[in-house]
Amino acid sequence: RRSASYAPPPASAAAVAAAVIMNITKKSAAKADAPATSPLNFALVADLRAVDARCAAATPRAVFTGDSDGPLRAWSTADGQGQVFVERERDKAVNCVCVVGGADLWVGGASGDLSVFNVATGEKKVKPFMAHDKGVHTMCEVRGKFVVTGGADFQVRIWSVNCEVLGASGHHHGAVKCILPFPATAAGAPPAVWSGAADGLVFMWNDSKGDCQISEAEGKMLKGASSAGVSSMCAHPDDLEAWVGYDDGKMRAFSRADGAVKSDFAQKHRSSVSCLTVMGNHIWSGSADHFVWAWDIKTKAPVFQLPDQGGFVRASIRVGWSLWVLTNKGIKVWSAESTVDDLSKRLGDAIDEGKALEKERLKLTEEKQAEAEAAKAKYRTLEEQKRAAEEEAANTLKAEQKTAADKLNEEKENAESQAKLAAEQAAGKLKTTEEEAAGKLKTSEEEAAEKTAAEKAAAEEREAELRRQLDELNAARAKAEEDAASTLKAAEEAAAATLA
Repeated sequence: RRSASYAPPPASAAAVAAAVIMNITKKSAAKADAPATSPLNFALVADLRAVDARCAAATPRAVFTGDSDGPLRAWSTADGQGQVFVERERDKAVNCVCVVGGADLWVGGASGDLSVFNVATGEKKVKPFMAHDKGVHTMCEVRGKFVVTGGADFQVRIWSVNCEVLGASGHHHGAVKCILPFPATAAGAPPAVWSGAADGLVFMWNDSKGDCQISEAEGKMLKGASSAGVSSMCAHPDDLEAWVGYDDGKMRAFSRADGAVKSDFAQKHRSSVSCLTVMGNHIWSGSADHFVWAWDIKTKAPVFQLPDQGGFVRASIRVGWSLWVLTNKGIKVWSAESTVDDLSKRLGDAIDEGKALEKERLKLTEEKQAEAEAAKAKYRTLEEQKRAAEEEAANTLKAEQKTAADKLNEEKENAESQAKLAAEQAAGKLKTTEEEAAGKLKTSEEEAAEKTAAEKAAAEEREAELRRQLDELNAARAKAEEDAASTLKAAEEAAAATLA
């Protein structure tokens, strides 16, 4: 559903933007005499009414606002159309919002709660949890790695982008209203994190280790122009100064390097300076007195004042060439010559950078071509060297092969000669051995024959002796048989005579 009425100019947003840019960039001889509210300085682009927005965060396509009555709204940067993006409990006001990593929308509540939503769909990614004991007043992303929050409980807390608490510091003695991160500089200054609170003090701390672990002992407290509380801060475009707004409408600039006071501004606001936003070569300050002033970033002098915003200014956010100013009555979208000049300068710088890059590209192309030609020449030289080396290697190999063949033939002839000589020596030795063996065999045979003859004669003699002994035994046996027969006959006769 539509969350607020939108009152665009008669033409389309694109046509309005073009007309505004043409109007505010128009060069006029009378410009130097133009009043402070001359349309040559600024122009109202859109007036989004009936919205009680307290805070804002932006992507290139949308501005997200948190309302006093709870919901989050999304506004198209193209045509100003708005709708409820995330519905919340109507009695829980939103104090601050922050886009983290381009994908997450962190939301800090007046009761100290913190929740995270998908910046594209509104889907809840992290359920509400108590990040501070009291309201979360401010939050900001630091170097894409951390989120730092400040609360009504006097605490500054450090979170990972995954909502894990990494540290806390209680160096203030009042509600922490603003957090200001500084990046590292080309001159060698380390990144830094500053905080401002209702105690009227600004705490400056250099993050030399890069871990965002704020240390009270390593930091420094900076006093304001009065005892009023700090209500807003922003960094000068060169990141060398911090501009600070106070609850009594005063403003002061501090040096980032050592915290020295660089300037106390002429007081143009009658109430709290609620927001400070860089707009090209100006910084715009919004106040609870309903007015917005533009200040020159070099001279720090007031340049012009916007008309009454219709309510006390709560916050402001720059989106491209426009500044969205949030009040308790609605949202006004402004464009200014300073933003067009800034965008023109950025465009010119981008064009110059593009030309320089093109020149560098052409130079690199020429260098690459020269390197390619040199590489080709080197390749050709290497190819020639390779062919020469291959020919030399082939000739060397051929010579080595011939030498090896000659040596092999010589060794073969020597081996054959040695083999022939050895064969002859072996044959002679074998012949001698055979003759010796034949002689020995003959002698052995003769000796064996003689031995056999002797053994044969001895055997014959023994046989004769055995025959003689056998004959004697046979004779003795015959005689014994005769004697036994005679004895038997005599015994039989004696027996017969006895019987008779």
